[in-house]
Amino acid sequence: MKKDELHARVLYLYQILRHYSDSEHPLTTQQILKIMDEKYHIQIHRVSVQNYVEILNSCGIKVNQQRAQDKYYYLDDRTFDIPELKLMIDAVQASHFIPEDKTNELIDKLLTLTSDYNADRLRENIYFANKVKVPDSGNYVIVESISKAIHAGKKISFQYFEYDVNKNRVLRHDGKPYIISPYTMIWNGDYYYVVGFYDGRQEVNAFRVDRINACPEILPDDIVPIPEDFDPSKAIPHRKVGAILPEVI
Repeated sequence: MKKDELHARVLYLYQILRHYSDSEHPLTTQQILKIMDEKYHIQIHRVSVQNYVEILNSCGIKVNQQRAQDKYYYLDDRTFDIPELKLMIDAVQASHFIPEDKTNELIDKLLTLTSDYNADRLRENIYFANKVKVPDSGNYVIVESISKAIHAGKKISFQYFEYDVNKNRVLRHDGKPYIISPYTMIWNGDYYYVVGFYDGRQEVNAFRVDRINACPEILPDDIVPIPEDFDPSKAIPHRKVGAILPEVI
């Protein structure tokens, strides 16, 4: 057998165990052979299954084995357990900042981190409350731009807006750009903030990411050095239970 063919078969076995096995649903050797044939059109000897499992274990992928009348195998190498995945799914679907289409996409990605059986069980327990979501994924582009600027140590420029009584966007400062040295981004309450040194006030301030009008421009200017006493939590007002978080800037 060619080496590439062996590698492919080991990877196919890994995919089978990842999708179709867990501690409650171990696979017999015969079941693995059947799936390998039906899904990948490959016929292998039952002894090969044990050999491929040993290769996976030697690579640090833990495959648990149980002995009865037949051998049973299941993947015991999951990054997250079910309660952890449930917590992350609940956090994603509860977030106002994440739009509905991105919420569904992220949940689907999280569900790939467990077996198909557990994914189905988690889907049954997903409850979408009447949560107001932002209408599009534009905030993701904004977050990516800010992250790049933070990593590069560069200032950013952007327009900032608020809503009038008719829920229309109104640019602040007559549309003049805000120039800040971004230091970090913080999730607080139901909002995402970028915290940094604001040139207009010569002090550290926080800006709600969902109020940035468009993707910020990354400027060639280096950021103002982070103050020694920098405490990002002090830049964001904390709300009491039932209170409305005031606007920043």
